[in-house]
Amino acid sequence: MACQESTLLVDDGAAITGCTDPKSVNYNPDAVINNGSCVYIDSLQNSIFGKFTATWCSSCGGWGVSRFEELYANHRGRTLAIALQISDALTTPDNGPLVDEFSTKWQYTGTPNFFVNETFVGTSTLGIPGEISNKNNQTPKLSIGTHITQGAGKNDGKLNVNVYVKAFDNLSGIYTMSALFLHKEIQAIQNGSSQSPHIHHHVLAKSATAAGAFGEEIFTNLNAGDVYHWARTIEYNSNWDMSKMELVFIIWKKSSTGYEFVNCTTN
Repeated sequence: MACQESTLLVDDGAAITGCTDPKSVNYNPDAVINNGSCVYIDSLQNSIFGKFTATWCSSCGGWGVSRFEELYANHRGRTLAIALQISDALTTPDNGPLVDEFSTKWQYTGTPNFFVNETFVGTSTLGIPGEISNKNNQTPKLSIGTHITQGAGKNDGKLNVNVYVKAFDNLSGIYTMSALFLHKEIQAIQNGSSQSPHIHHHVLAKSATAAGAFGEEIFTNLNAGDVYHWARTIEYNSNWDMSKMELVFIIWKKSSTGYEFVNCTTN
């Protein structure tokens, strides 16, 4: 039997829009028009995989590039790839301090060096596929869903960002979240590369908030099944081609010794 939906109006006579699907994490029971904002979060553990690299490094432009892209392609959809540039043509006042902070966690000894999840692996990448597979097969403590739209009007030149963190276990402790802009692709010189011009991928550009590499505190306690909502209007650089940028999120658990990787979005 078909049912007819009545229309709920706000004071100005406009129908309330929002997510109308009860299965989503941002269901609005008052909304009668679905505006495409529904967010669904699966119980998925993702991995973070990255490299310390430099435009002045010939090995980075040779086997470093091909190995990084090969490993990323083999795990696309379940992995966040990130390139950290070391004092080179792509280093800026925005990304340099972030790279320095990340260097305290994955202490590189040269370039190219690689890291995956909690492990710094240096130049040897043989164990990376196994580490990614093992991590991704784990049951996550939490997972992340996002809804990001381009701002308009007074928010022109900004992104409207909504991040939802769903707990799959009872969580306690200090949890933080990084919001990072990456260049999906950017042209720059690259020593050792036969590609001209060289296109660099997944290059850390800047933090999307005032927080540093490991982000800002988001919660200290969350019960299994609960959803934490983080909403921001974020300004981006006016000279960026946003079709070549990506905004990614990483959750960490803070401890007395540093930050432990928990989960992330993918690219």
